[in-house]
Amino acid sequence: MSKNTCVKYLLTSAILITTITTLVQANVFAVANIALVIPPAAAQSSTNSSASTSNMLTGEIASLQNNKEGKPAWILEGPWNMTLANPLDKSSSTNPPTANSFNAKFEMVMLNGSAKHEHSVYGFKQTTSSSDGGGSAKINGTATITMKDGPVADVPVGISIMQGKAVSISPDSTKTMNHFGDSPIFGIVSDSSK
Repeated sequence: MSKNTCVKYLLTSAILITTITTLVQANVFAVANIALVIPPAAAQSSTNSSASTSNMLTGEIASLQNNKEGKPAWILEGPWNMTLANPLDKSSSTNPPTANSFNAKFEMVMLNGSAKHEHSVYGFKQTTSSSDGGGSAKINGTATITMKDGPVADVPVGISIMQGKAVSISPDSTKTMNHFGDSPIFGIVSDSSK
């Protein structure tokens, strides 16, 4: 894929994500939060492969993040995956999902192409979860996130899976020094084998 095609894809994804964010903020549809796990070695490997079990969710982060002034400034892109104890479609309000792992490795670059760098999310420990039983779930917990000065452990993270098709990742802004802006990191669920 050419560089221009990648940029067009990311900008189109950013517009879609901005639209979703606007709809969520306007309460047009509900969103759930979720949190997950990644071992450091897994954070270094690709998560693009298709799901090998019915309990695996995989996808791509394709997000536009704001700067400290609340203006779009950063493009994020990279693979993520989550392993659940049971398939997402088997979860319900009385049997919420359990995330055994969550891995993400993504690049972050300014809209003008400068300051490109990378982050990994791993070591997730789930604290709470909920599900609507319809492919949407919220899992909260803590994880380690790699930052410029090294890994930051025990970062509260909320991850939402929306209708088995979209994901949002919300790292605590205080522990990450607001590095990811004022909105969740969005992506798609490429494979949600149920």
